[in-house]
Amino acid sequence: MVAPLIRLDSEIPNLAFELAYATHENFTGQTLYSCAIAFLRKPVAHKIRRIQGRLNAQGFGLKIFDAYRPRSVQRKLWKFLPDPRFIADPDLGSKHNRGAAIDLTLIQLSSGQELEMPTGFDDFSEKASPQYQNLAPEILQNRERLAQAMKSEGFIPDPNEWWHFNDCDWRDYPVCDVSFEELEGLRLFNTQHYFEAHETWEIAWKTAASGTEKEHLQGLILIASMLHLGRKGRPEAALRLAERAHKKLSRIELGPIGDGRIEIPGLDFSSFENFLSKAHSLAAVLREGAGSAG
Repeated sequence: MVAPLIRLDSEIPNLAFELAYATHENFTGQTLYSCAIAFLRKPVAHKIRRIQGRLNAQGFGLKIFDAYRPRSVQRKLWKFLPDPRFIADPDLGSKHNRGAAIDLTLIQLSSGQELEMPTGFDDFSEKASPQYQNLAPEILQNRERLAQAMKSEGFIPDPNEWWHFNDCDWRDYPVCDVSFEELEGLRLFNTQHYFEAHETWEIAWKTAASGTEKEHLQGLILIASMLHLGRKGRPEAALRLAERAHKKLSRIELGPIGDGRIEIPGLDFSSFENFLSKAHSLAAVLREGAGSAG
């Protein structure tokens, strides 16, 4: 199974964030992300956690500008700047779209101040190149400190952007166009916050573009609702929702569905399966009790 996309702020202590595409303060002048949350593939995030730990011990830390980027946002960026030196062609897919690239800089841990670098984020001049040398010695040292920290975990520097690093195993991960709300719903579901997952997926459903995407989200919403009803002691109502969810997801999911199982990347189905076995037993007991009373 493909490694899930996970939230960086939940996994890595002391990270700083300045997610430019979650505001209008970026080169497009538009707010492109619906929320300011950064995700990466789980193995990639664990590499960042180890880098952060080593930097923290030296008094430094990481500030994140961008991480996983939905493919739909990639298309918007390409419209503004169709230059493959800086923006990957969305038809080919970006390493950001795979959750295997990150844009970042260094900060002083004590103050939160950024170390001076050759340019700001998303500067498309020649000074943004990691090979550009006509800089003050301190700036060169700061850029090199960041590059060496990232290379220590196998990250590959982008040849045109000093802030951009690609995971060496980026080919292991598919291009994605999953919304941040859907990803946050997965996190809430996997931590058994079923009502909150339902609410978050409802937001994603309202903004989903395609019919298939909406149907996929409806299936997730039904599963979260089912488990919420189960917690409320309504097993028969929950089982009806489970049947609807299974039918809906079985029609559209690409993962294995044999023997009645569905696999969705990043979704822990163990709570779903455990609940079904308990709910079937409890519903049978309730039906027998009702029959005896009659």
